[in-house]
Parts: sequence; C-alpha cells; structure tokens
Amino acid sequence: MGTIDLGREAPPRVRLVPKCDLILIAEALEGAYPKAGNVYPTNPSNFQYFDLLMEAYRLKEVCEMKLPLGERFLAFIPNQRKSALTGFAILTIPLFNCLDEGLEMGKCGLREVKESTPEDAYLFLKSLKLSKLTHLKKIEAREYPDVSRPEIALEKGWNLYDVLERMGDTISREILSGYPISIKGARYLIRRGFEEIPKLQGLILSEVLDDLVARKWGLKVAYNLTLLARKGLHEEYIRELNLNPGTTADLIGTSILIAVSELMKEGIVK
Repeated sequence: MGTIDLGREAPPRVRLVPKCDLILIAEALEGAYPKAGNVYPTNPSNFQYFDLLMEAYRLKEVCEMKLPLGERFLAFIPNQRKSALTGFAILTIPLFNCLDEGLEMGKCGLREVKESTPEDAYLFLKSLKLSKLTHLKKIEAREYPDVSRPEIALEKGWNLYDVLERMGDTISREILSGYPISIKGARYLIRRGFEEIPKLQGLILSEVLDDLVARKWGLKVAYNLTLLARKGLHEEYIRELNLNPGTTADLIGTSILIAVSELMKEGIVK
C-alpha cells in the first residue's frame, strides 16, 4: 500500500466557471426572483425572462472579446435586441477586467474608468446616441453632456470618468464612488444568502433614486418611491403606478455579480 506524502503542496484549485460567465449567472439570478415591477419568469410583460437571459448571454460574449473599454460599450449597447440591460451593461463593462476581484471589484472598475481615454468616452457616448434609449432623456434639474455629439469628448479631452461625472445619475455616481451600493448588496447576499435577493430592491431604493423611474415617470415619483421604500411600502406604490424600477434591478445584478465573484475567490463556490 502506498504512502501519502503530507509534505506535498495541494494541487491548485481549478476554476470551473469562466470569469465572463459570472455576468450571465448574475443576471439569471437577478431575474429569477420576483420583485415588484421587474422581470421574473412568471411576470407577463413585454420583456420576458428569456429576453433577459439572451441579452445577458450577448453581454457575456462581448466580455469574452477582450475589447478596449469604449469598444465594449459600442459592441453591446446599440445592438441589443431588447434594451433592458443598458444600465447593467454600463455598470459591468468597466468590471470586465476585474471579475475575479470579489469585493475589491469596485476599486478595480473605478481604476479602469479613471485610466480610460477620450476615445473610450467618445465610443461610450456614440453607443448611447445610436441606442436612442431613455438614457438620452435628461432628468429634471440635471445637466448631461450632449450625447447627440459624441465627438465632444474628443474636443474637450474628456475620458470616461469626466463624462460620467457630468452625467451625475445614479449609475454614474455608483461607478465613480467605487460601487458602494453594489458592494453593500453583495455583503448582504454573502451574509444572508441569495434567496434574499428580492429584499435588495427595498434596501437599494431606500438609499438611491431609481433613474429609470425618474426618466419615465418624473423626479417626484422617483423621490416618493425612495421615501416609501424607507417605510417598506414601495411594492404597493410600484404596482399602483405600474412602475419599473430598472436602475434598482441593475444595481441588484451588480451586487449579485460581486457576491458570486467573492464566493469564488474565497473558494466557497467554483
């Protein structure tokens, strides 16, 4: 009978899930749990759970292309078959090189944005212009760069950090702050489990305005939604006005992405 050499190093841990697949896993989990106003498998809306999965799969494919930052935006945002993942894409595309960083992912993504070029910013604005989505609609009392002229980034020498700073919406602030809401959500899921995903809606809404609600239903409605979320009354308000808190869903998706990455980093999942 052979002996076991206890002095030998353990074999390296094998990563069973490719990094870019985490994007698909995150959105699959985000959409799987029912949340008021958002996509889930049995919710009869124009945008179905299957559509969400298909767009998440396309975003995963863009991740695998290893493109420069600006080209990632251009490859995905204007080419969506259905456009519900724009916010999630804006949040996650700067994280493509950071997907194995776990709870440090936010710092890494912020560094990617700070080190971007005016060409990246130009392609980002161009992708928004070509998409013709509500991200072009200014929210009351906010000034945005003129996305109808993406070349303004080249003329002014703005990189992506400069452009997001001027946009100043919830998603832009999340990126420029190092993804604090998403990291807080990730810690919550790591501590409580992924079955608690639906509760993130109220927790996130109680802290930040939902920009999709602000764009489509007005800033007053978005403020009211946040105030009601702080009292745990947001779900009834969402259903009463038929709201879609899509920005909140995007932040939930990023929270899940960071949580899964951290669990893989710690070897809890492979």
